[in-house]
Amino acid sequence: MSDISKVATASAQPTILAIDTSTERLGVALLHDEVCGYRHLQLGTGHANQVLGLVEELLQESDIDRGQVDAIAVCRGPGGFTGLRIAIGVAQGLALALDRPVVPVSSLRVLAAAATGPGPVVAVIDARMGEFYAAAWIDAAAAFAGAAPLFPEALLKPEALMEQLAQLSGSATGVFVGQFVGPGVTALGVAALAGVEPTWPDARVLAWPDARVLAFLGRQGLLAGEGVPAEAAQPVYLRDQVAVPSVGRVT
Repeated sequence: MSDISKVATASAQPTILAIDTSTERLGVALLHDEVCGYRHLQLGTGHANQVLGLVEELLQESDIDRGQVDAIAVCRGPGGFTGLRIAIGVAQGLALALDRPVVPVSSLRVLAAAATGPGPVVAVIDARMGEFYAAAWIDAAAAFAGAAPLFPEALLKPEALMEQLAQLSGSATGVFVGQFVGPGVTALGVAALAGVEPTWPDARVLAWPDARVLAFLGRQGLLAGEGVPAEAAQPVYLRDQVAVPSVGRVT
């Protein structure tokens, strides 16, 4: 992971509340000055019953009033359909109540930015039905800085993903030298090893989106002018024919 403790040092930096329910793990973080408090719960389901309670815990623990929050950062997907609806709905409700912007951040970018190994990084989330959400960056620092990905986030079959990586490898063997990170690596490994060798590397890290990284990326995005009005924050599913979540005020 990039050294997030060194990203923000000035006391004038905006305070960011970060919310992620894009996967089975619920993550909430509060970034104020140089301190980033956080909570991660491995729930599977039931995010909606826990998220606001964790928000209040962090606010009280940090002695921060809701009105001091400058923006809400949210993992806008791709990820689980229900989880994305929850995160966007909560972020929109809080943003409407506080009259603050929302900073949507790719869940795949959050994963890639937290990678610790050198070289190219591919973030993967299991999309079920034999498909995966994936995107790649030249390294974790590039993902953290918001550089353009080697290939943009997409919904791919394992063989299509491996073909993409073979093209990126630039070698005659098609061997991709890099690392895979994310909650989809286990399922992808099973699928990849079934018949698309030798493009499957040994570097595989089962990881979940880190709410602290989301908070810092949210601050970075807010300062770069990427905040949007609450009603403009929408989930990114990468699958067609899905419902748009309703917006409810959270008080």
